[in-house]
Amino acid sequence: MELGSDSSPQRVHNRTPVEIEEAVVKARKELQKTKYAQIGVNAINRKLHLHGISPLPATTIKRILRREGLQRKKGTLCP
Repeated sequence: MELGSDSSPQRVHNRTPVEIEEAVVKARKELQKTKYAQIGVNAINRKLHLHGISPLPATTIKRILRREGLQRKKGTLCP
């Protein structure tokens, strides 16, 4: 084996498809525009369901929101 060769995978095979990630981000941004709206995982899953997308695990949604910088900090009421 050659030293310094990178044997790590070039892409993650179980990553959420880009279309789904975009739908999560879009749903969150739409919910944020609505006064007094719930913007958490359940509200996002409800919005996705209305667009024909199966519910996602809470950890998946949280990971997408964190990656996009849309996750609320603890103790804050508004993002």
